Amino acid sequence: MLPKPEFQRLIDKKAAWPVKQFLYGRENGERPTLQVKRFIEGIISADYHGRTLIELIQNAHDAHDKDSENGRIHILLDETEGEFGTLYVANGGNPVSTRNFNAMVDVALSDKPPNEGIGNKGVGFKSVLQFSDRPEVYSKSDNDSSEFDGFTFRFGQPEDFARLAEPLAAVDADELAENISTLTLTFPLEGCHLAQPNWARTRSAP
Repeated sequence: MLPKPEFQRLIDKKAAWPVKQFLYGRENGERPTLQVKRFIEGIISADYHGRTLIELIQNAHDAHDKDSENGRIHILLDETEGEFGTLYVANGGNPVSTRNFNAMVDVALSDKPPNEGIGNKGVGFKSVLQFSDRPEVYSKSDNDSSEFDGFTFRFGQPEDFARLAEPLAAVDADELAENISTLTLTFPLEGCHLAQPNWARTRSAP
């Protein structure tokens, strides 16, 4: 299972952008990506402590059409998967769109107007860092697909900075890690890591 090429390109492009921002700021005596990183950390600690599961449920709710009367949300804590267990929050709503994807990754950007849906800050999903430093998102490309072939990706991990720094002159992995939030980096998932892979036939996760 892989995201379709058009989704892979968008996911890869999103990961490249914070690095370009950092390099531009570095050349001009600015630190825009560090400000973003601190903003994410500050919002999460101040506004979302203890609310992570609620935020994920709200996102699952908002994936459904406004007039939907047969929505589905599935929550599973698999304590046998991984060292500390794995939490799944899945829904039977619409697949993740490009606007949804951008809102999940960009800071303080939401695709939901203040009067629609439950949340509109655009940072609620990022509170998932209170649960995991390796969150993953699985989504179909469209409602008719039976695979997670859409925006299926993981967020950045500390070891990714070494790879990102390889082609850069005079910039090392530690400097990138200090200035860029892992939640602004996205990478396509190259295989299905779900203990419930058949969910793609009926749900998007999250």
